[in-house]
Amino acid sequence: MMIRILLADDHAVVRAGLRALIENEHDMVVVGEASSGSEVVPLAQRLNPTILLCLKCMACRSHHRFSTIIQQFGF
Repeated sequence: MMIRILLADDHAVVRAGLRALIENEHDMVVVGEASSGSEVVPLAQRLNPTILLCLKCMACRSHHRFSTIIQQFGF
């Protein structure tokens, strides 16, 4: 089973590093990237990831939006 990952971080270099690490795994794929909290919900709804990988500090900036996605998708 392929693990579908949505990366969420406001630093492009962090997302690029995580993507590089994940792409070396045979059972994981990055299905999308969000650079802000406001991008996460629409991307998750559209891409249906298995895992949402985000930094806590980014989540704090839009806590309500992240709470919504956690409830909707069971993250």
